Amino acid sequence: MIGINIGASACSTCRDDGEVLMNELGGARTMSSVAFGGTGGRQLGEAAAAANATNRASSVGRLSLLPYDLLSKAPASRHWPFSHAAGAGGGGNFECKGSKGPMPGVSLLGALLGKLRVTGGFSDGSSPLASIALPPGADDNFAAAALADAAAIGGWRVAAMPSTAEALAEVLARKYPRGSGDETVSETIDVLVVDMGAASTCVAAVRLRNVVVDGSARWVPEVLGTAADAFLGCMDFDVTIFEHFAAQVRDKYAQSVIPGSRAGLRLLDGCERIRKLLSTLPEANTTVENLVEGADVPISLTREVFDELCSALSTKLRSLLDTALTVEGLEPLQGIEACGGGTRMPSVQLVMTEALAHSEIGKHIAQQKFGAKLDDTSVALGAALLGKAAMLQQPAAEPAAAESQAAEAAETSEEATEALKVSEDTNGTLPVPKFDGFLTADELAKLIADEQAMADSDRASAALSERRNELEGYILEARGFCARK
Repeated sequence: MIGINIGASACSTCRDDGEVLMNELGGARTMSSVAFGGTGGRQLGEAAAAANATNRASSVGRLSLLPYDLLSKAPASRHWPFSHAAGAGGGGNFECKGSKGPMPGVSLLGALLGKLRVTGGFSDGSSPLASIALPPGADDNFAAAALADAAAIGGWRVAAMPSTAEALAEVLARKYPRGSGDETVSETIDVLVVDMGAASTCVAAVRLRNVVVDGSARWVPEVLGTAADAFLGCMDFDVTIFEHFAAQVRDKYAQSVIPGSRAGLRLLDGCERIRKLLSTLPEANTTVENLVEGADVPISLTREVFDELCSALSTKLRSLLDTALTVEGLEPLQGIEACGGGTRMPSVQLVMTEALAHSEIGKHIAQQKFGAKLDDTSVALGAALLGKAAMLQQPAAEPAAAESQAAEAAETSEEATEALKVSEDTNGTLPVPKFDGFLTADELAKLIADEQAMADSDRASAALSERRNELEGYILEARGFCARK
């Protein structure tokens, strides 16, 4: 089973045995970007990240999995370098420079999922099984329908669509320590999980139950409650300080930096660098090249000013934390686990500490160091584990029934696992749940055909580029040989 996490900045894929599927450059993540134009035609993932920024659509998962009316009103949409309009089913249509026309968000995401399928080793036309996590804070019904369409376009068969909180909880249960020696293991422990990514934040109250299955004890997770915001992530901090620097440039150079323009995208990249530097430094400095006509512009910011500028975002985060900390039935916390790049910001860590300090169930751990048992691939791994459990008809989210089902599961687990392997290898035989999308059968068939034609064109362009590189290498080698003569 392959688990997929479609992040705003990058995607990760992982097998249920923990193997991370690498991108074509050997990295653990694939950029969530699609670009058009240039000599290479269409570029996906890492290739798109290196393309001209004005020809690129980033965060393509969000363009597909969130309703267009919400996306288009978000501050980050002002920085899109592509044209856009409302489309069918509540989604959007997006047109990048160099593309052949407007494309629905599900087509862009489908192309990216097709890239993940190929780099994952499934380039023979097979349709592998995948469990794809739903983004936090999204309308699950809308996201699931859009994801069903995009997965079909990308050549995946969807086995499950767990929430981000469920996926994180599943991995946490496998990584959380159980003590050692004669130490007594609690029957249940409650943990708060905070995940702030590039564009969204999820806060989950998780209960781990000590359960004996097949003669061995393990934690079984239960998500007691979640609080999430699809528009609270690192890029929202970048957009906020963008306005601060744009005003400085306007006052000093009498030139406006327009969001979404080449200069605007360069300044937004500079804001990202400033934010990351402030995670370790009290004051950050960088230079934005060619920001105004004929001049590179230095920019700087202190943590104090950063915190002041982003106070509204800190307030939103505090509201999520307070909501999660008041989930009914939540017991005094054993710990708090922080994951996602946003939780590295000191201002975010301060809000987390303050929320714990003002909570009856969290004040005793307010000064403890945050846990770091979850990483960038945890959502993908958790999705894979839950997808496999769903296909084996052994739901991992039923802790109360786990012990009573253990004996029966032991008898059928080996046969079911083999059936799952056969199904994965042959497009086969194991029934797969049906997830309904927005598109009609004819509409979906057309988009699948369009994607296959584009993928064929991509392969032809890649082969041509490879031959061109070989020829250029031969010419350079010949020139070097002549020079030596």
